[in-house]
Amino acid sequence: MVVIESPAYELIVLFAESDMAHDMMELAIETLRSSINIAVVGLSRYPGKPAHDIPVLISRKGYNVVGINPSAPSSIAGIEVVGSLIEVELDIDILCLFRPSSDTDAIIDEALERRERDGDVHCIWLQEGITSKEGARKCAEAGITYIEDSCIYVIQQYLRWSHSVVMRLPLPYKVYGTQLLADKHSHMIRSLRKCIDR
Repeated sequence: MVVIESPAYELIVLFAESDMAHDMMELAIETLRSSINIAVVGLSRYPGKPAHDIPVLISRKGYNVVGINPSAPSSIAGIEVVGSLIEVELDIDILCLFRPSSDTDAIIDEALERRERDGDVHCIWLQEGITSKEGARKCAEAGITYIEDSCIYVIQQYLRWSHSVVMRLPLPYKVYGTQLLADKHSHMIRSLRKCIDR
């Protein structure tokens, strides 16, 4: 996925490099649009780390965020933190994982147990760079929305712009994450802006 963000043109473009990536982005957009309660596994106490900064930013966009980290203090940047998934009192819409791919299967198993017991955890969201084939299979069998290798803040930024577009285009380059590319790719943004204005 490539994100071009241009304050000058008030535009965020999400480029999907394949039909599968495009479908995943559309699923992520619709899931976040319909969610309010987000539990974050691996919330970090250290500013500057994605596992700290992204949940904090999301919490400032109107979402109810609770962190799960047994070694963290009870509050991080105003976000409540608990030691385990079972301690989360919110009805969880999204369980967002900031953990290595090798840790995800055990966390997903715990989330499936909670869903069977409590009826929540409607989506399991693995942050950018995190994947799990086994987790995807288990979520599909359980009827839980599964999103992987996708930054929840990038999707939230897409939702806040009224002139955003999602496109499936071939790319001569790869840039992952959210980057300010207005100068380098201004010709592309101008062309896309013209298409949107038509």
